[in-house]
Amino acid sequence: MKRNTFLITITLLAAFFAYNYFSIEQTTYGDVVSNLLKDNETVIRVEISKTSYNDNAVTSRKTAIISNEDSINRLLKEPVDMELKTHDRNPAIVYWLTFYTDVEEIKGFDIIMDNELALIGKEQYRISGNNKLAETIENLHIDWETH
Repeated sequence: MKRNTFLITITLLAAFFAYNYFSIEQTTYGDVVSNLLKDNETVIRVEISKTSYNDNAVTSRKTAIISNEDSINRLLKEPVDMELKTHDRNPAIVYWLTFYTDVEEIKGFDIIMDNELALIGKEQYRISGNNKLAETIENLHIDWETH
């Protein structure tokens, strides 16, 4: 009886880990963003919000609107090879980017992320390695408005 219980437990654990391992999809920021933009769409504006926390309390919030084509292209292209893995957790809201397109200036998509997790469009991801999008944001010369 104990042997059967042990074998069933081991089998269930192996099945659980196999399911989790094989159900994780790996992709890149570039692939995800290109799937969100339709063929004829061009990003014309990006609204960015950056929130700082201390002990889970908001300490500061900054916002900016980017309409400079070079800066927009950097946000879209510099992190293209940032690796992402599907995940089941939402990120803390450290960065919130809203991309607007030239199609009637409707909102294209949002990216909400912290340093490890991202919600891009409607999909949740774990960021593998460096968060290249956060690095790009920090390296842009953004005129932040503090709230």
